[in-house]
Amino acid sequence: VDEDSLVNALQAMEGALEQKREALGLLYHYRNMELHERMFEQRERVEGMMSNKEANWRAFLQEAGHTYSKDAIRKPTGVTFRKEFDPVPASAIEQIDGIIEMYELDMRELEQLVLDYKENLRGLFAADEALA
Repeated sequence: VDEDSLVNALQAMEGALEQKREALGLLYHYRNMELHERMFEQRERVEGMMSNKEANWRAFLQEAGHTYSKDAIRKPTGVTFRKEFDPVPASAIEQIDGIIEMYELDMRELEQLVLDYKENLRGLFAADEALA
């Protein structure tokens, strides 16, 4: 029995398991914190753009191609945007949850594989000693 290669394989599996744990932690962080922070930042950016366009509404209307003459019956007096935002769509969170579930399933399978491998390793080493 080549003990070094068997132990190296065990260490590789344990390293992969640790990488999965780290990736899962990052996914949880993204789902619970970063996703909402990014949405907040985007809302702030869009609200700033809307406020700027409201303040410079004449230039905004001209840029958008709306022109009116001085004799026009209807003349705009300003631009107002609706500044309420819809919450993060459930489908976006569901996709992240699906990825998290896949990682959790992979981790459970890898943990079981490591446990089974360790058990078999003990048996191999005991049998190797007995034969030696």
